[in-house]
Amino acid sequence: MSETTSNSGRDGGFEAHFEQYIKPKLSGLEDGRINARAASRKRLLVAAFGILALVAIVLFLRARFDILKEFGLFESAILVLFVGGSIYAWVRRPRSRHIADRKQAIIPEILKFAGDFRYRHDGKIAEDILNNSRLFGYWDKYESEDLITGSYFGRRFQFAEVTLTDTRGEDEDVEFNGCLVFLEMTSARGLTVATKHKGKISKFWDRTFRSTKNLTSIDFGDAEFGENFEVHSDDEAGARALITGQLIQAMSKLGELRDAEVIEFGTNGKTFLLRIETERDLFEPARINDTALTPNDSRRFLQHVREVLNIVEVVALAMDPQDRDRNGGPSASDSRSRAQ
Repeated sequence: MSETTSNSGRDGGFEAHFEQYIKPKLSGLEDGRINARAASRKRLLVAAFGILALVAIVLFLRARFDILKEFGLFESAILVLFVGGSIYAWVRRPRSRHIADRKQAIIPEILKFAGDFRYRHDGKIAEDILNNSRLFGYWDKYESEDLITGSYFGRRFQFAEVTLTDTRGEDEDVEFNGCLVFLEMTSARGLTVATKHKGKISKFWDRTFRSTKNLTSIDFGDAEFGENFEVHSDDEAGARALITGQLIQAMSKLGELRDAEVIEFGTNGKTFLLRIETERDLFEPARINDTALTPNDSRRFLQHVREVLNIVEVVALAMDPQDRDRNGGPSASDSRSRAQ
């Protein structure tokens, strides 16, 4: 196993890093956490009384003045959703502000332990990368947060949480919600699309059919692999070089950490893109009610970053294996990342 994924024996090093660099910043945010928790509870109480008062007023108006009697089931449902959503957002606002402050304060410090990486709360992976991957259906609304960028094993990479939405029609349809890993390879490859389904097959059938147009199905001669993945490509040699047991293991491990519903990946030119669909938010703290002065949340975040770096290394060596012989491993700028 590579140094990137060999995490045993390193907790002590991170513990010292946490105590020196992260805990002081969390201590400064602790009062904010307590205030945010108190404000959220107060708003929840106010919201509960407000809802009861609103219900009482509506019932009174309907009974006394025949007002609102024309409201049907649909109109009532829309009103309930609008009011409920507004109240929910209002109640959670103190928590959301605290979490944003907390992420911007501590994530850069956690990344320093992993290597020379950068964090942008509102950053995005370029839209062209998503459009050229054939891993997505139609979308016209692109939301992204918590972008991590850097260079590892001589390759530029990006990692972000993304939501893609189709806003056509009366109801918005979420095309994708989860995280993306983008890697820029040093040599161009053909178009390869690999899909892995865990249920929801009907939802992806039309998109998968379109994404594999003019591509050839690749049989890897492995029954277990074939039950989980469908691979289509116009570059069979490149697809076979990319898709190895080591890559599947690395992606599956990250997928397990993220409670992945669907994993898909592919290459196009010098681009490798991995999509992990999940409802789990990596960067949110476990509970705002609990203190963040222990390293648990930070260590959990670091584990995800390490698994992303492992995928970057596996893809880099699979697609450009000569780099290991030529460079003897990662570039000098990456040595600190792998030494941790």
